[in-house]
Amino acid sequence: MVGSVPPAAMQLRSTRDEGVCMSSKIKILTAAFFFVFFINSAKGITDADSLAYPFTLLDLQGNKISFNKPLLAKLTVLVFWSSWEIDSINMLIKLQKYYDKYKDKGLSIVSVCSEQQKIRNGQEDTIIELIKDKKISFTILLDEDLKVFSLYRIIALPTTFLISPGFKIKLKVMGIPLMETQNLFSIIENEFEEKKEKTKPVVKLYQPQKGTARFLNLALLEFSRDRYEAAKNHALKAAELDSQYVDPLILLARISIDENKFSDAEDFLTKIEKLNPKSETVELQRLFLKIKLQKTDEAILQLRNFKAKHPANAVALAYLAYAYGVKKEFDESLKLFAVAENISQNDYIIPALKSGVLKLQGKEEESRQELLKSIDLKRKGIKLD
Repeated sequence: MVGSVPPAAMQLRSTRDEGVCMSSKIKILTAAFFFVFFINSAKGITDADSLAYPFTLLDLQGNKISFNKPLLAKLTVLVFWSSWEIDSINMLIKLQKYYDKYKDKGLSIVSVCSEQQKIRNGQEDTIIELIKDKKISFTILLDEDLKVFSLYRIIALPTTFLISPGFKIKLKVMGIPLMETQNLFSIIENEFEEKKEKTKPVVKLYQPQKGTARFLNLALLEFSRDRYEAAKNHALKAAELDSQYVDPLILLARISIDENKFSDAEDFLTKIEKLNPKSETVELQRLFLKIKLQKTDEAILQLRNFKAKHPANAVALAYLAYAYGVKKEFDESLKLFAVAENISQNDYIIPALKSGVLKLQGKEEESRQELLKSIDLKRKGIKLD
């Protein structure tokens, strides 16, 4: 059954939750940025070689599931994801292939859906349909108040952990960067293949160079406050320290687009593409560039094709809505913005673009309100997706 607990996985205890009450609702995105600022002041508890946090969440059937130590599985994958984020869905699909192959040998996968602070009934149905459509059979948990998202200090989706039976974190991968993702799957293969000489050797684990995360996190903090020059300086320093790390390049591309420096944006997107050739983030940003470069009809056609493949991608819908707004097709534009808002209420890009369209309509006060909403969301937290 989709979302059920694997029989030979780990020590996950399931009981029907009758009237469970989550105390101390966490303002997660603010807390996430508090963490971002202090990330390098001490070794993070979710770094490699540290112990994982225990937690309890509900699954899709409303059962209370506890992720506790010690684990019975030989190797456990813990992945944080969201239904509206493309790379998250791709990671679930890839992990399912490994789960099908190795679940009987001791591989456990637990996924935590960090959708937003409140998952409404319609959104839960969307998640269930997505899981069924992608044929995901490992454990799906709902982090409705984003408490566990905060506990594990997640700043990008997906974020994937490999955890040993002793509850020790062996590897942490943010997003799906090419080298780190290959290492992740190589470790899984080598753990369970009996004839290890036939499997792909595990290369030296890729981790961002020392100091890189600190500069990236400072860049994100400055970006959230619209201090672009400081953000660029920190991001460029991070990219200089580690030329293989895509996250600083993603931020630099986004800043370049915001500043209408399209040639710079293209350069950064090309660098990202070389590191991650199938990056859908790059694909989307290139389509947004086309709108900015007044190639609106071409962008609309390609965004509609993208939307057909990824109907739950809120950013793609927002870009498409903005493109229609630029063409002054305001009814279609606002309808698409409404769909995007229903999927994700936490992405600052959606109200920012909607503000621009409302301004084109002459709705100055509504435009201002959307802009203020965008600024508030941006200051609460930035995700590089």
